[in-house]
Amino acid sequence: MHYTLLIFALTLVFITVISLRFRLPSFFTLIAGALLYGLASGMTLDAVFIAIIGGLGRVFGIFAIIIICGAIIASTLQEQGLIRVMIADLR
Repeated sequence: MHYTLLIFALTLVFITVISLRFRLPSFFTLIAGALLYGLASGMTLDAVFIAIIGGLGRVFGIFAIIIICGAIIASTLQEQGLIRVMIADLR
């Protein structure tokens, strides 16, 4: 248990240092952190990649639902001519 928390804390430090020192995009630093944490906690390389891909799939699936809903709302507003009304209200 204590090793898991130590590995987690070291992974957080790693992500922070890599992000600030090398100015890498957060996506890459988080993937590197997940890879480091998985390997340091005893997972095999295959299991780490499967866990990372599974997590990314769930996150991107949620984002896809939000984007599709936004696109449907925007399309409906455009068809009804309500976008111009909204812009006029903002001005």
